[in-house]
Amino acid sequence: MPAVILCEKPAQARDLAKALGGTTGKGTGWIDCPAGRLTWAIGHLVDTAPPEAYDQRYARWRMEDLPIVPQEWILEPREGVKDQLKAAIATLRIATVIYIATDAGREGELIAYEVIERAGVKVPIKRLWFSAQDEESLRKAWAHPKEASETVRLYHAAQVRQRADWLFGMNLTRAATLVYGGGKGVLPYGRVQTPTLALIVQRDREIESFKSREYFELNAHVRSGPHGVTMHYAPSEDERRIWKREDAQALLASLQNAEGTMRVTRQAKRQSPPRPYALSDLQGDANSRFGYSAQATLEHAQALYERHKAITYPRSDCNYLPDEMARDVPTMLRFLIQTQCVPNHPDLAKPLLRRAYFDSSKLSDHHAIVPTPIRAPIELMSEGERNVFALIAMRFAQLLLPDYEYEATIMEMAVNGVHLEARGRAPRIKGWKDLDRTATEEEQEDGDQKELAPIRDGSPGKISSVVVMQKATQAPKRYTERTLLADMKNVHRHVDEPVLKRTLKRTSGLGTEATRASHIEGIKKREFAVLDGRGTPPSITSTTSGRELIDRFPRVLTLAGLTAAWEDLLESVAVGTCTREDALAALTAHMRKQLALVVKSRPPPESPAPAPQLASSIAADNPLTPKRSAQSSVRADARGRSAPAGAAPPCPRCSSPMKWRINRKSGSGFWGCTRYPDCTATVDPAASETRSPRETYGRPPDCPTCSKRMRLIQGSRGPFFGCSGFPACRTSVDAATGDAQDGALGPAGRSSASAPRPSFRRFG
Repeated sequence: MPAVILCEKPAQARDLAKALGGTTGKGTGWIDCPAGRLTWAIGHLVDTAPPEAYDQRYARWRMEDLPIVPQEWILEPREGVKDQLKAAIATLRIATVIYIATDAGREGELIAYEVIERAGVKVPIKRLWFSAQDEESLRKAWAHPKEASETVRLYHAAQVRQRADWLFGMNLTRAATLVYGGGKGVLPYGRVQTPTLALIVQRDREIESFKSREYFELNAHVRSGPHGVTMHYAPSEDERRIWKREDAQALLASLQNAEGTMRVTRQAKRQSPPRPYALSDLQGDANSRFGYSAQATLEHAQALYERHKAITYPRSDCNYLPDEMARDVPTMLRFLIQTQCVPNHPDLAKPLLRRAYFDSSKLSDHHAIVPTPIRAPIELMSEGERNVFALIAMRFAQLLLPDYEYEATIMEMAVNGVHLEARGRAPRIKGWKDLDRTATEEEQEDGDQKELAPIRDGSPGKISSVVVMQKATQAPKRYTERTLLADMKNVHRHVDEPVLKRTLKRTSGLGTEATRASHIEGIKKREFAVLDGRGTPPSITSTTSGRELIDRFPRVLTLAGLTAAWEDLLESVAVGTCTREDALAALTAHMRKQLALVVKSRPPPESPAPAPQLASSIAADNPLTPKRSAQSSVRADARGRSAPAGAAPPCPRCSSPMKWRINRKSGSGFWGCTRYPDCTATVDPAASETRSPRETYGRPPDCPTCSKRMRLIQGSRGPFFGCSGFPACRTSVDAATGDAQDGALGPAGRSSASAPRPSFRRFG
């Protein structure tokens, strides 16, 4: 078999086989067509191995083992897809040439090369690059393949991202959990998720600390001949608000029955249609219009792309279309009108093909999201899929219509030193707004009147009445997924450093179009933020656990600007201006620096509790860290009791020395093991001499393998802590010594050497 085509999913392989002549044979994990043999991945078939795969000592979380930086990276087969991995490798090993047909982009390249490199084949590689999965697009890609050298740097960039995410996630999660966790569970760090959560927390606290302030406005009704117009007080920029009622009343008195000359300016203006959708724009509109989450919109769009072949590649960050797509516009419009997705607007008979939108020089890996030139199977779509497709179809039709043209009018009058103003607009040519079903946010907030009275410039005006209106300043609005996506994409708005701000404005955001939805979903699934379902779209609000997580991390790890700068480095790898080795070395050095900050803020051994003690230089400038008053500290110290007379008892669990500590909440004293946090045993001298096993051995620790809470179990050989994740995780910890055994638990606490090693829980 001369050619093997590697696809990303089974459905994609079937579509490609159909486009290349139909299926001629099939086997386990592959199908044949006239062009060659097709095999496939199922997303990522392998994962970066957990730390214990490099050294078994990493199964326990210990500060002295950090940082963990693999010298040679290990990839392990993912559970549930091992058979397909074997089939794909076996198929690739018979190839004389390999065609990569995974999704076009970084992750698609990574999925393909993970399998190719594991197969160990050394044959020519070509790349099928397509942005839609209809038959014509697939045949075009097959007829004009790219050389692997044109796209392999995307794989290098994705590999750097994958490994750097592992380094940051594993090391900083472990460090933060050991330093700040206090046995309350894992504190996960994610290089996109953590700063995104910080944005939500900061917005919520701005709202909660906001104090509304009363102010006043003046509205004056002005007559000029038979016409009237309502004008408002428009001071200079330095005096934008009237804060005192007496000042408003004084202005009112000076305006009563006053006369002046009307100054009228009219100007013809036009507004071009919005650009075709990139993914985050589509997610924002679907969130505002239908209340869909970013993840739900992505899933609907992915179904439109893969199952229905109705749209082009959905995970695009580009708002432009290729020049050659102009040829398909009549066909695309005909099908959209036939299926009633777009009205039969008369101007669509001669669509405008603006160079501002059809410009191949501005394309990234993909072009904007638009319908494909086929008849979309509307009748087979779910309601959500139809709604998302309708948005895409209408946006595409709008960009082919004339500009919206209107006349903007400004009326001004100065009376006794008081400046009055009115603004309005009168539509002249509706253009693309004929298909605009909902007003944009900007128009909804626009206070301009639709059309002002036909008063001529220089006409006399007389004030017939004046009204003082009392208003109040408003707190910032809570995030919706639409506004959160916008801030993730335009993260430069939250960066103060000028050079970084300019760089981020030009290139980067938090995450990518393809991953932002999953990061928001991760925040919600871990209950660091919740949706308020009372509105459409629902707002998103941080929870107590989400705020505590942000408060415990050093401020630098929660800043949006630093993590967004990753994308600049990854892009430099993708375009060839930086090698993957240099990029990973730079990110590893950055990780070590941040790890040092976390370790530096570790509480000293005599600290009474493992609460976060950030370095003073970090905590001082962290607006999200609540300040603890000195008075409360004095009260806590005053309640503390001195250590009982006599020698300190040995730890009942590990026999180490114990130290007298103070409980911050109750003010009472207790003996705590000096090996904390590795050993969490405590002894309360005020407790009864007859203690329960729980009191003897202290609070159960978190599992050193999977981080779930452990349970105290009375085994046949004595008490031990067993993982609550049993039987998936069989780790046990000896209650007396604190020694952990990975996979040691059998059905009844007995040793089971054949027990499977649990999978490592990944974060970030």
